[in-house]
Amino acid sequence: MSLWMMHEMGLPTKTLAESLVADAASLEVGSAPRKQGVTSSVLLADGQDSVTRSMAIGLTSVVAAQNGIALPAQLQQQLPQAWAALRASPAPVAQALLMLAGELPATQADAVLSSVRADMPTMDRALTLVWVQKKLGGSPAARPPVAALEGAWQQMDSRSGQPVWRWTDAKALPEQLKLAQAAPAGTVAIVQYDSRAVEAHSLDVGIERRILRMKAGSKGYTMELVKPGEALRTDELYMDEIKLKAGSATHRFGLLEVALPPGAMVESTTWGMKLAGDEPVQLERARHVERRDGYAVPIEPLSGEVVVRHLLRFGQKGSYTLPPSRFHRMYQPEQKAFEGGGKNMRTLKVE
Repeated sequence: MSLWMMHEMGLPTKTLAESLVADAASLEVGSAPRKQGVTSSVLLADGQDSVTRSMAIGLTSVVAAQNGIALPAQLQQQLPQAWAALRASPAPVAQALLMLAGELPATQADAVLSSVRADMPTMDRALTLVWVQKKLGGSPAARPPVAALEGAWQQMDSRSGQPVWRWTDAKALPEQLKLAQAAPAGTVAIVQYDSRAVEAHSLDVGIERRILRMKAGSKGYTMELVKPGEALRTDELYMDEIKLKAGSATHRFGLLEVALPPGAMVESTTWGMKLAGDEPVQLERARHVERRDGYAVPIEPLSGEVVVRHLLRFGQKGSYTLPPSRFHRMYQPEQKAFEGGGKNMRTLKVE
């Protein structure tokens, strides 16, 4: 369980807090912070990042103070440097921790809250709000009514409790949001849409994708490469093989996204199938997550070379153009890599 979760669940009794402080005694702020995007997580960043380490040192000092525990001398020496690193960080969660620790006046609450964005990682956003609320000593105010929208908008059910509106006119897209009545004070609208803007290949990760035809034999299945331009068939079984190469770096909390044409599906299991050879190899289990336009596979961690394989069937005939496979870090989403550097689309024909 992480330090952040322990603190918010109220778990650090004095015994647990003493163990926590002892484990953190050797922490150091370390090197300069790495460049983070606006949607990057400070809490789940690289463990070598000085801002992340400063967060750990600062929160340890808060837990120690709450439980009447003296900080070890080495940790006490690191604390001024940690506070300085957090003051220099624009991340709202860093400013919220400063406020919780009394290193930032509560009068800065509005400035901290105004910098919280909907596309921030969930943990960073949640802890920012909780810590500011704790410092202010109050509960969230009741949510004001939401104004209705004019135009071809349809209100949808939402598990989050927030009102969600979806545009229903496929022939014309809205150019602005029009309200049927004046919006209550503090109303915030979040717009989500699919974009065709070109994305930049910014992560040093190579991605290779092969589709192979599965052929059953007496000693197991053999695989035959489907050549470019060769048609796929609806009555055959295929293997989707994707190879990720990370070089010398290690990337945590990654997600591989793979596009499929309409009618294609990933087999939910490999049925204990074996690949033929001198020593037949049993296929690893499928571990994909279905998506509207394909499937995704969590990669944790990506170190060196990782091969992901899933069985495919194609159920709808036609010719299709697919975007390249994509890998990105879930908590640093601006760090992403594409199959072929993102320069080429994949064309598939199904007969």
